[in-house]
Amino acid sequence: MFRPGFVRASNHAQLPQWKDTWTRVLPALTLWICVSVILRYGYYGNCSMVLGPSSSRLMKASSVFVQQVQVRDENWKGALVYVFSEKPELSNEVNWNFSNYLIVGAYARKGYSLWLNKGSRISIRWATQPSRLDKIELIIIKGEKKRETLLPEQTVPFGALFLNEPVTGKEADYNIEEDDKYSVGLINSNPRSIIITFSLNVTSKVYDVTKASDMCSTLNGSCRLQLQFPHTQYVIVSTPDNGDIAGRYVELSFVARVVTYIAILGKYRGGRRLTLFYRRSQFG
Repeated sequence: MFRPGFVRASNHAQLPQWKDTWTRVLPALTLWICVSVILRYGYYGNCSMVLGPSSSRLMKASSVFVQQVQVRDENWKGALVYVFSEKPELSNEVNWNFSNYLIVGAYARKGYSLWLNKGSRISIRWATQPSRLDKIELIIIKGEKKRETLLPEQTVPFGALFLNEPVTGKEADYNIEEDDKYSVGLINSNPRSIIITFSLNVTSKVYDVTKASDMCSTLNGSCRLQLQFPHTQYVIVSTPDNGDIAGRYVELSFVARVVTYIAILGKYRGGRRLTLFYRRSQFG
């Protein structure tokens, strides 16, 4: 015989409460995750920079969102970091040169990467045995993600001596029209390895750092600089001319101003509570 009874509905009663809780928590959690990802990988994410001798690279940061800048020189060559309250002028020039013998394998490429600012100029000379020069190609690639091959202003042949033997070479000049990373290399299309004399002469445009509000050096390890709240700050990472053209890698990190994001989340949650209260008051 069937006896009517009461069905326990506690689980069903708790479902709306859980939905209401997730409705309030999930948007705030999503916003926090998005902010964290943007800080780590986005506009203010970590940046691994390839620099060269007498490099000078400018970056802009909002001190509302960024509290501190950290710089680490992976090669311990002594990068210098400067902070400015106003954008510095790209008004100074530094001349430096580099010469070396390059052994380039068959159908291979060898070269160097530099950071150059607008207005810089490059002059490159390369020479080898006359019978192999036609299969040597100079190439300069601009950019990291969106690459573009630069064309020289002019290319001039010349003759020289290498190990007391006559060699022929070429010289190419380039004008830099945009701040970016530039990869300078020689491509060997010969079926065997060759030795190439390579010379690089650079007139590099660099920023005036005399009006910096703060600075530090990575000579003894990583260095940190605080950004003055709440103004936009400009950060310059520069390297000295020590003749080392290879392996200038600098790691730059932006440390978030956590208080700002807590305030954003608090404002969002406060607005969310007002919206829920308004809706409940409408429907009784």
